[in-house]
Amino acid sequence: MGIMVQYPGEIPEGYRLYVIYIANVFGNVAEKVICEEFERIAESLGSSNLIAKLLSWPGKDQAEKKFNIKVRDVRPVLIVIDRHPDKWVSLEHKMIKIQLGKLNTEEDVRNFLAKFIQYLRKEDTGGLSWQVRLERLKQVVKPLPIIIDLVSAIK
Repeated sequence: MGIMVQYPGEIPEGYRLYVIYIANVFGNVAEKVICEEFERIAESLGSSNLIAKLLSWPGKDQAEKKFNIKVRDVRPVLIVIDRHPDKWVSLEHKMIKIQLGKLNTEEDVRNFLAKFIQYLRKEDTGGLSWQVRLERLKQVVKPLPIIIDLVSAIK
């Protein structure tokens, strides 16, 4: 299921994994491909996963504060969390932050997205530890110039 929202609080609940897409104000190759492919990507994720696109700049500001996105983080950013963004609040909660801004070719972005969707569709992704999820996603992004981090929730 794909949706377009402006604020994290507008994202529906009840999904196994959430992918929050925070757009790049300047636009780049990664953003162009994601915007072109967004509906196909969203449909490909399966019914238990959700991808939300935050394009409204008030929504972007709220998401950046919520997920501790820094000015130096390369946009666009994909956030992978296993709970609704409104419930992602304590230090034991984790997320994976993927920065796509260094991808220079459309082919690289499309290849990454195809592998990323396959990863998210696997049934076991919801039960894995965050460290294992990170390691598996690192295999997906290899050898692309993508920045990927495991981040704890902040209070």
